[in-house]
Amino acid sequence: MRLLLLVLPILLPAWRFFKTVEASPRIEWSAGQGWQPLFPPPARVNLWQILARLFWNPQRNDALFMVSCAERLDDTPTDHSVAEIRARVRRVAGGTGAPLQFRVIFVWDQDASPEHEVAFLSDPFPP
Repeated sequence: MRLLLLVLPILLPAWRFFKTVEASPRIEWSAGQGWQPLFPPPARVNLWQILARLFWNPQRNDALFMVSCAERLDDTPTDHSVAEIRARVRRVAGGTGAPLQFRVIFVWDQDASPEHEVAFLSDPFPP
């Protein structure tokens, strides 16, 4: 019983450790033909993929790192954060040939219609 009492806080964490819950930044990129999400969520995930992702999910880890970089760009922009996001945009954009650009946006629902605010807009950079 004592062991269960020690393990219970690990299994059921208290959500009070978050001081505030705010909108998460999203990163979009463009090659001149409109904005696209950098890491779009998969359209469908089956049960086996869900279970496998509990143990191995490098794409989601990379997406979470990009969220950290985007949050830093909103607070205090650094060359490191810009360079990391540019590298991911270049990888996703492939050989478009057109100058690339990315932006960090915050999305929220206001009166049942999605609204967004652009927090950071990069300068165009080569592919």
